[in-house]
Amino acid sequence: LSSTGKPNLFDSADDSGLTNELRVNIANAKIEGMLTDLHMVKHDYNIALFIVFIPFILCETPSNMILKRITPRVWLSFLLFGCGLMAICQGVTGSFGGLVACRFVLGIFEAGISPGSILLITMYYRREELPRRICWWYMSGTIAGAFGGLLAYALANMKQPQAYCVLMLMSTG
Repeated sequence: LSSTGKPNLFDSADDSGLTNELRVNIANAKIEGMLTDLHMVKHDYNIALFIVFIPFILCETPSNMILKRITPRVWLSFLLFGCGLMAICQGVTGSFGGLVACRFVLGIFEAGISPGSILLITMYYRREELPRRICWWYMSGTIAGAFGGLLAYALANMKQPQAYCVLMLMSTG
């Protein structure tokens, strides 16, 4: 629901960019009142959306360089743990500054996940098998986005709506 109490379906389309659960579900939290809970004004929401892409762009190449020196099992585990930690931190932050800081660090962790995952897939499959496996990898993100919307709907209809934003950001990013 929007701040007027009426459903606003267009708010969920504010996050243009890659459809990744950790970046998309902030729109669901916005619909359920994150703006008022964190005392956000004017362009604060857009800043929170945009800030994740700065470290994402800047850290992708360095992450690939680190991946060459450290095995994927160690590096990807570290990055995924960091993303989960930032998802929890986003859910429990009580201010706009905390949200921006969490999303900035989230961008650092997310930068290496896609290239690292693709590299890992290329290590296990033959050349003729790769297109299908990479296709499944990308499709899984789309399917996760669809189920993320269903989870958002279920959490929004809980008996304690104030806990919705916390649970949404913690459970799916």
